[in-house]
Amino acid sequence: MPLSKIPLLLITLLSVHAGLKRPNPPPPPEERHLTNHVSRRIDFAFGPLFIKVISSAVVFIEILVILRHQASDTDWLQVGRTCRLMSQASIRVTRRFVLGCLLASIGAALRLWCYRTLGRFFTFELSVRPGHVLVTSGPYSFVRHPSYTGLFMLVLGFHLCFFTPGSFMFECGYLSGSLAQLASSIWLLLTAGICSGAMIRMRKEDGLLYQHFGEQWESWSRNVPYRLIPYLL
Repeated sequence: MPLSKIPLLLITLLSVHAGLKRPNPPPPPEERHLTNHVSRRIDFAFGPLFIKVISSAVVFIEILVILRHQASDTDWLQVGRTCRLMSQASIRVTRRFVLGCLLASIGAALRLWCYRTLGRFFTFELSVRPGHVLVTSGPYSFVRHPSYTGLFMLVLGFHLCFFTPGSFMFECGYLSGSLAQLASSIWLLLTAGICSGAMIRMRKEDGLLYQHFGEQWESWSRNVPYRLIPYLL
C-alpha cells in the first residue's frame, strides 16, 4: 500500500472540488429560463455538492487506511479494522486509478477554463444575463459545450479512482453485499441523472442562445458544429 497514492488522491479530490465549484451566485429568478417542470429539476446545485461530499469522505477514509497500514504498530488510526475482507494491502495505485486522476484533473482544468472565459455569464442555472454576449473564444472555439465535456471527464475519473480494483471501496468489500449493491445502484442512478440532465441542458442552452442571438448563434454553430468532442460528438 504505497504512500505515493496519497498525493494522487488529494489531487483528484482538489480537481473534483475545483471543477464542481459554483463560479458565480445564482441569477435572480427573472433572469432564469425554466420552460417546464423537468427543467426545474435540472439543477446542478445538489448533484455537484453530493459528489464533493462523497469524494471527500472516501478520500479521507482511504488516506487513514493507508497511514494505518504504514504505522500498524500504533493504535491511533483504526479505520482499517472496518475492512471486512482484511485486504488493506491490496489498496494500491493502478492504471485505472492513474487514468481516473488524469481525467479528473483535465476535466477540472477544462471547466476552470470555461469559468474564466465566460466570466459572470457562467451560471449553474439556465439564464440570460443583462448585457449577455455570445462567447465564441477559448474552449468555445472548439466545441459549443466544453464545460459539459469537463463534467463528464470528472464523473468518469471519479468512478475510476474510487470504485475500481485497488481502491478502498473495492478492496475492503464495501461494493459487495445486498446493501452495498443497493447503494451502488442509487449512486449510479444519481450520476446517470446528472449526465442525462447535462444532455438535456445542452439542447435547451442551444435553443435559448439561438432565440436570443439568432444569426450570430447560427454562424457560430456552423463554425463549431460539435457539442462535446471535436470531430466526434
